[in-house]
Amino acid sequence: MKKTLVAYGIVITLTMVMGCASTTRIAISRPPVQTASNPYFEVRFEPLKSSGNFFDSFRLTVSNKTDGNLAIDWNKTRYIYSGNAQEGFVFKGIAPKDVRTGTVPPDVVPARQTVAKVIYPLKLIAWVPAQKRVLDEGLGPGLIPDGVSGISLSIMLDGKEMTEEITVTIEEKVVQ
Repeated sequence: MKKTLVAYGIVITLTMVMGCASTTRIAISRPPVQTASNPYFEVRFEPLKSSGNFFDSFRLTVSNKTDGNLAIDWNKTRYIYSGNAQEGFVFKGIAPKDVRTGTVPPDVVPARQTVAKVIYPLKLIAWVPAQKRVLDEGLGPGLIPDGVSGISLSIMLDGKEMTEEITVTIEEKVVQ
């Protein structure tokens, strides 16, 4: 009986020691939020974690500094990964048909106002079963990989196109 209790004590102690030594992987962003500004608008670009320890989306915030309306052209806006422009972004409420045909309607940023939207790189989107839908039309966000990620944002003002590129560095860290 004593040997059994000692054995259980050793097993419990080892389990506790091993549990304390476990590691967790988390993603961090440098900087946590990136901003850019010009005379016409200010942009904030922030990686987001829906759940867990990894980034899967971005919050894009555009503030209009003008007395006219700005329009975000989603058909020309691109996800940047490691310095290369990829496909664009998707978001809740977008129709997959519009993405395929390049007819995503613009988001208007009214004069002197701000618009914010959570966006997902199209390149990383995964189709999920109907019972586990996360975004509209059965789309689920994919993990944003380590490296430099960003946006090449296309904005229209009075028929003139302006492009702003913003990037952050995503890194996976191991924590004890």
